[in-house]
Amino acid sequence: MLPAALVFGFNFPAVVALIAGFSKGDDHPGVAAGRAYTTNTCGAILAALSTGFFFLPRLGSFRVVALAAA
Repeated sequence: MLPAALVFGFNFPAVVALIAGFSKGDDHPGVAAGRAYTTNTCGAILAALSTGFFFLPRLGSFRVVALAAA
């Protein structure tokens, strides 16, 4: 589990650094990084809510775990 956790832990900050380096227009790198973190947070909230209130009751825990693994 540790190698996978380390790779996933390094993945998002690396992508944010890439996005901040390639920001278009007059945006500062901090603005691009803030947008990336905001999008990530909103996606995590929506995923947690939809899984708990929509997918689990309709599909069951086994199928939800299989869907997440896929």
